[in-house]
Amino acid sequence: MKLSRSQLEFIQEQLSNERFRNHELKEELFDHLCSVAEEKYTGNGSFKDFVEKETHEIAPHGLKQLEVHTNYASYSKPFIAMKKLTYTTGLLASVSLATGILFKLMMWPGATMLLLIGVILLFLVFIPYMAYEGMKSGVVAKTIDKTRVLIGVISSVIVGLSVVSKSLHLTGANVAFVLGMALFILAFLPLYFIKLYKNNAPSTQKVD
Repeated sequence: MKLSRSQLEFIQEQLSNERFRNHELKEELFDHLCSVAEEKYTGNGSFKDFVEKETHEIAPHGLKQLEVHTNYASYSKPFIAMKKLTYTTGLLASVSLATGILFKLMMWPGATMLLLIGVILLFLVFIPYMAYEGMKSGVVAKTIDKTRVLIGVISSVIVGLSVVSKSLHLTGANVAFVLGMALFILAFLPLYFIKLYKNNAPSTQKVD
C-alpha cells in the first residue's frame, strides 16, 4: 500500500528522535522501513505500533546500538578496502567508456579496447555488485524492487557479454545485444518509472 505523507513524516520523526550521527545509516533505515511498511502494513491496527515492531526486529537492542555496530563495520579494514575497490571500479569504467567514446569520435587508435574495458567493468562487475550490495543490506527490500533490480542486472550482463562477443567476432552477439536492450527497455524502464510515479503520487491516508 502507498504510504501517506503523514506516515512518511512519522517514520522520519521516529528516526530523527534517535539523533543519528551516521546520516547514511539514517537514510537507509528510512528507505527500509518505508519499503517494509508499503509491503506489509495492511491498514489494520496502529501504524505507530507497526513501525515500532519493525524497528525492534531490525535493532532489538536499540537503534543507537545498531549505529555503533554499523560504524564499527564501516570503518573496519576489509569493509573499507572493498568499498574503495567498488567505487574505483565504477570510476575506471566511467573513465574508460568516456575516453573510448572520445577516441572513437576522433578516430584515434585504442578506442575499441577502451570501450571494451569500460563495458566489462561497468556491465559485468560494477552494476551486478552494487545490486548485490543493495539486496544484502536491505535497501532493496520489496519483491517488486528486487524484481526490477534483477531485471536490470540481467539486461546489463547480457549487453556486456554481447559487446565482448562482438569484439571477439563470436556468433550470436547481435541477438544477445538486442535481447539485453529489449529487456532493459520493455521491462526495467517501465518498472523503474512506475516506482518513481508511486513514490511521488499523492495519498490521503493518516497515521493512526
